[in-house]
Amino acid sequence: MLERLGGDSKVEELAARAFFWQEITPMITKAELVHLVGDIDDAPLMEILALSPSVAEVEEAVLWAEGEGDVVARSGHSLNGKAAIIYEILTADLEDEPPHPAP
Repeated sequence: MLERLGGDSKVEELAARAFFWQEITPMITKAELVHLVGDIDDAPLMEILALSPSVAEVEEAVLWAEGEGDVVARSGHSLNGKAAIIYEILTADLEDEPPHPAP
């Protein structure tokens, strides 16, 4: 594969680009996560942090969890990757709750 990429210099360039993108989209901190998702149990918080998501990925998942996903989807953006996994974590307890009786 190194030959296909043009040798070590190409690999170093790709590694530098990856490092650059990692620097401008840093992993979310626990404090930032709590601020975005609110008061939830530690287990889901730790599951989300283990994914090393960016703030943008968490924000997107929260929008979908709050019901704003339909608006986003209509504009051509589907939920995928880490955001989709975070959405599943955030909404997992909602699926376990029994429906509320109508008044």
